[in-house]
Amino acid sequence: MLTARGRDAQREVHQVPQPEGNDQARAFAPLMSVLGDWASVEDVAQLGRDLETARDIQERLLPRGLPNLAGVEIGVALAASKVIGGDFYDFVPMPGGVGIVVGDVSGKGIPAALLMVMTRTLFRAAAREEDEPGAVLAKVNRALCRDLPPSMFVTMVFAVLTLGAGRRLALSNAGHVPPLLLRRGRTPITLDVGGTVVGMFEDSRFETQEIALVPGDVVVICTDGVVETPAGDGVARGIQSLAERVQAIVGQPAKTIAHTLLNETRARQGGSLRDDATLLVLKA
Repeated sequence: MLTARGRDAQREVHQVPQPEGNDQARAFAPLMSVLGDWASVEDVAQLGRDLETARDIQERLLPRGLPNLAGVEIGVALAASKVIGGDFYDFVPMPGGVGIVVGDVSGKGIPAALLMVMTRTLFRAAAREEDEPGAVLAKVNRALCRDLPPSMFVTMVFAVLTLGAGRRLALSNAGHVPPLLLRRGRTPITLDVGGTVVGMFEDSRFETQEIALVPGDVVVICTDGVVETPAGDGVARGIQSLAERVQAIVGQPAKTIAHTLLNETRARQGGSLRDDATLLVLKA
């Protein structure tokens, strides 16, 4: 059963930058330079208020608390690189457990935010009709292909965690950063079974893989803003670095792991994120 702990709990789950004062002025300075010839200060101020409202709506759409997963810890951290972002995560009740999604839409700003809301809505509808992760992603993909322009797409990981005596994780990866499975005494494993991005090819198929979780297992699902490196070494190197960072703090609670990794990501990028960053950690 999913639990909600109210607005305060929501603010603990994710971290969205709140530009204020000089930071807000800097955020809108490029816009002022572009619009200055034909837009008044009042126009730009109204746009700023509209963006703030959009950010608040986005924040309210995120889960207000974390699901109560018997025997499995969960931690989440999210931060947008702009006033509004395109990353999202969600939880839905599923037969015998809970469905977990992490997504990243193409682009930034208002178009990405609109696509994020649209994708989340389609995902929730699909999860009510299908039980298997690959089938859910296929349904979302077909719906998005009918409405998206060719230049836009979404990457997603959808996992179903079955609780009870034998905890199992079934997941499908739609062109997303491969989740990491860290198991004691084993080399970290990437979970990349699935298919291509959603929203581009209507006939795409998505495979599902299933793993049995054992005590001590840690699964990390993140967006590409977490694995981007300052040197631009590529996703593979970023994933390797992430695995090393997780191993250094693997003994910490899931919530601590998620927030520590997010803070490290921001520090490694010079104090401000280049892209939206989301981390979801499961610890058996």
